Amino acid sequence: MSNKAGKRKYVVLFLAIVLFSGTLLFAFFSNIQEDLRLKGDIQKNILWGVSQGEPDLLRFLNTFQRFAYGDLSTSHDDLVTRFDVLWSRIEFLLKGPLGKELERIPKVSATAKKAMDILRRTEPQVMSIKRGEIDRYQKIYREYQELAKELHASSLNVSSYTNYKILEQRNHTRNLLKQSVILFTGVLLSGGLLIFLLIREIRISSRLLSVSDQAKDELWRQGERLQELVDARTATLLAAKKEAEEANRVKSEFLACMSHELRTPLNAVLGFAQLLQFDPKNPLSSAQNEHIECILSGGNHLLEFVNNVLDLAKIEADQISISLEDVSANKVTADCLDLTIPLSKAREINIIDRFSNGATVHIRTDRIRFKQVLLNLLSNAVKYNKDCGTIIVDGRETENGFVRISITDTGIGIAKKDYLNIFNMFHRLGADSFVAREGTGIGLTVTKLLVERMAGQVGFDSEEGVGSTFWIELPLASNDNAMVWTDAGSIGADTIAADTIAKDY
Repeated sequence: MSNKAGKRKYVVLFLAIVLFSGTLLFAFFSNIQEDLRLKGDIQKNILWGVSQGEPDLLRFLNTFQRFAYGDLSTSHDDLVTRFDVLWSRIEFLLKGPLGKELERIPKVSATAKKAMDILRRTEPQVMSIKRGEIDRYQKIYREYQELAKELHASSLNVSSYTNYKILEQRNHTRNLLKQSVILFTGVLLSGGLLIFLLIREIRISSRLLSVSDQAKDELWRQGERLQELVDARTATLLAAKKEAEEANRVKSEFLACMSHELRTPLNAVLGFAQLLQFDPKNPLSSAQNEHIECILSGGNHLLEFVNNVLDLAKIEADQISISLEDVSANKVTADCLDLTIPLSKAREINIIDRFSNGATVHIRTDRIRFKQVLLNLLSNAVKYNKDCGTIIVDGRETENGFVRISITDTGIGIAKKDYLNIFNMFHRLGADSFVAREGTGIGLTVTKLLVERMAGQVGFDSEEGVGSTFWIELPLASNDNAMVWTDAGSIGADTIAADTIAKDY
C-alpha cells in the first residue's frame, strides 16, 4: 500500500511538475512574443519617423521656394511652421528609446545628426529671409538638397534593417521552439531552475514594456505640442490678416478723403497763380514772376503727388474704373510724345520715335489709363536721363497676342540692389546719391497696378550708368485669350517680372 501511495505521490508530483512546467513554458513563450512585439513596435516607429523626414523636408523646401520667389499665397509664418515641423521630426528621432535603437544603424544615425546640425546652422538665415531674396534662398537650398537624398537613402536603410530584424526574430523564434523540447525535459528534472529563468524573463519583459510605454507617452506629448503650435500659429495668422485688411481699408479711405480735400484748394491756388502771371492789366515784375513760377512749380509737383495718391488709394480700395475699348496704340503714344517734347527740349534730350509712325496697332485697354501709364514712363525717362541724352520709343507685337511698348533712355540706370524694390511705393531711384531727382516715388507703383488692372504686364531691363528700358505689354484688340484681372493681381505678371529681375542679376 505504501509503495502504491508513494508511486501515486510521485505521479501526482510529476504531473504537477509537468503542468507547472507547461504553464511556465506557456507563460515564457507569451512573454517572448510580447518582447518581440515591443521591439517590433520600436522599429516600426523608427521606420515611420525616418520615412516622414524626407516628405517633411520636401514640403519645407517647396514652401521655402514659393516664399523666396514671391508667391503671395505663402507667408513667412508658413515657412517657419514647416521649419518647426521638420526640426521636431529630426529631434524626435535622436531622443529616447528611438535614438538608442537608431544608434544600431550608423549611417541613418549619422544622417539624422547631420540634418540636425544643418537645421541649427541655417535656422537664423531661414528666420530672417525676406520675400524675393533668391540668392540667399539658393544658398540655403543647396545645403538641404544633398540632405534630401541622404534622408531618402536612410528610409531605404531603415526599411532593410527592419526586414532583417523581422527575419532575425523569426529565426530566433524557430530556435526557441527547438530549444523548448530540451528545456522542457530539463524543467522536469529541475523545475526550480525553470522558475528562476521564467521570473528573470518576466522582469526583462516588464522593463521593456515600461520603456515602450514611455516612448508612446513621449510620442503623444510631441504630437499634442505640434498641434498646439499649429493652432496657435493659425490663430495668430487669422488675427493678423484681419487687422491688416482693416488697416488697409482705413488707410485707403483716409488717403482718398485727404487727396480730394487737398486737390480742390490746390487747383484754386494754381488757377489764381496763372491768372496773376498772365493778367495783361496788371503786369508783374521779374521778381514777382519768379515767385509765381515757384508757386506753380511747387503746386504742380504737389498736385501730381496728390493725383498719384488718389489713384493708388482707389486701386487698393478696388474703386478705380477701367473701361476697356479698342485703342490705337500708335495714336496714344504720339499724343504722349507731344506732351513730353517740351520737357525733353529743356534738357536737350533727343527723342527717337520708332513706333508712332509705323503700322497701326490696336489694343484692348482703357484709353485714359493707358495714356497715364505712358506719360509716367516717359516723364521718368526724361527725369532720370542725362542732359543731351536720348530716348527711344519702340513697339512690336509679341507671339502670345500682346503688344510690347518699350521706352529706352541713356540715363543713370538702376543699381542691382534696387531691382526688387523698383515698383514698391515711395522707392525713388538714386535717392541716396547725387543723382537723385524730384519725384513722389509713387509713379511706378501706380503704373504697375494700372497695367495689371488692364490685363497687362510690366517689366524692365537696366544697367547702372548706361540706361534703362521699361516696357509694358497689353493685349491686342483681337486677343480673346487676354489675361484676366483678379483681386490677387493679373495671372503671370509677377512671375514675368520676377524672371526679368532674376535674369538681370
